Amino acid sequence: MLKRLIITDLTRMGEPRVCIFGVDEEGNAIRPVLPEGISEDYAKENNIGPFNEIEFDLAPPHRLKAPHLEDWWLNPKHKPKFIRKLSLDEQKDFLEKIKDNSVKDIFGAEIHESHYVNEREGNRSLGTVETKDVGSIDYSHKKEGKFNYRMRFLDDGIHYDLPVTDLLFRNYCDYLRVHERLEPKIISADLSYKLSNALVFLRIVDGRVDFPRNGRELSPPF
Repeated sequence: MLKRLIITDLTRMGEPRVCIFGVDEEGNAIRPVLPEGISEDYAKENNIGPFNEIEFDLAPPHRLKAPHLEDWWLNPKHKPKFIRKLSLDEQKDFLEKIKDNSVKDIFGAEIHESHYVNEREGNRSLGTVETKDVGSIDYSHKKEGKFNYRMRFLDDGIHYDLPVTDLLFRNYCDYLRVHERLEPKIISADLSYKLSNALVFLRIVDGRVDFPRNGRELSPPF
């Protein structure tokens, strides 16, 4: 069926794959998926990015595993249609409408060690919080040419230290390092200062190792 989604997330999975997430016209959260994953090139070619309204051909999967209950099959033979981009005022109103009271209210399950929900627990895998308490950004060398992208923030009295998977955020950090020749510690300090003095909406996701690849879940209806 054809569904229009306002894209809320475009996040990095295992390169070059990305994860798309959006909200439909009825306010339902939907994650378009393919068995082999979605590439970053596919997202770019189809103008899939935050606050863009996109029409997809989607179908609900045969079965789902908590807390990832938002997955819908994406028809790879149907080209997604760009409808429009929300204005800045519309973006703010949209985030206010979908935000949750706190991180711990998002998943409907206990958050262990402040960073994960057990498999098969919870009623959703992603939500939105508003915070003025971003503590710091950690953009730093990890190993083998890879980098840390992390954010520390306070929400409802609980300190969180979580990886940032947002593709635009990661690309921005990498651009400043590669093209502007800034040191990662300078990038971290600048972003920490800017975000600590701003009202920030965060999209919080309970990730998974990989998309399920067993049984009927490998049989999209397209």
